[in-house]
Amino acid sequence: MVRILVHKFVTLSKMVSVLLVGGTTVLICYALIPFVKIRFGHLYTSRVGHLCYNMDNYLAGRRERNSDEWGVFRTDKHISNKMILSSWSKEKNILFTKFAYFPFHFLSKLMPHSRLLISWKSELHPEFSVVSATRIIFTLRKSDEISGSELLNELGITGQFICIHNRDSAYLEHYHSDGNVHDYRDFEFDDFKCTIEKITKQNISAVRLGEIVKKESDISNPMFIDLTGSKR
Repeated sequence: MVRILVHKFVTLSKMVSVLLVGGTTVLICYALIPFVKIRFGHLYTSRVGHLCYNMDNYLAGRRERNSDEWGVFRTDKHISNKMILSSWSKEKNILFTKFAYFPFHFLSKLMPHSRLLISWKSELHPEFSVVSATRIIFTLRKSDEISGSELLNELGITGQFICIHNRDSAYLEHYHSDGNVHDYRDFEFDDFKCTIEKITKQNISAVRLGEIVKKESDISNPMFIDLTGSKR
């Protein structure tokens, strides 16, 4: 009984916060439109595909409209790739902040067609997109290249290398599934064994990537580097 009451109190508190804080923020942003346009969205940072594709789509669309609007985003608690998120945060008029939770939820629940709401279907994750055919937006800065070179030296990689990753169920099981069916995308890392043998014979390093994996690799090859789990 106590848990139920606490849960209801927390839910009610969030609703009141969204109405008061979110509503006030939205009202202020509408008043500021003649001077600066501020819009709110949610970037799904727990999935690296969404982290890359959705922001790339939004920025490409903003560039196409020649808009200087501010894109203010809330993120998931988990960040699948902090380096990519950091790079996006350096783009002009892009801000990631927990505060965006309030105006975003106010807009998405009460004003879903507001021009202040960054649309999931048309701007972040459109069914059809030609963003891959447009001029590249994501770039590596000089500091990123220097950090990357230092990491390669630490790993003993001096020549060419290929990064390898297999999708399995471990990641979503750890960070909670989104309710969709993903099993058909999963496969075993052992399927790469022939590939790894082939490329390492050509003096090309093979690097396995992945935050959480279902099965550890048993490959014994001086040119194979495992950067999964605690080895990252």
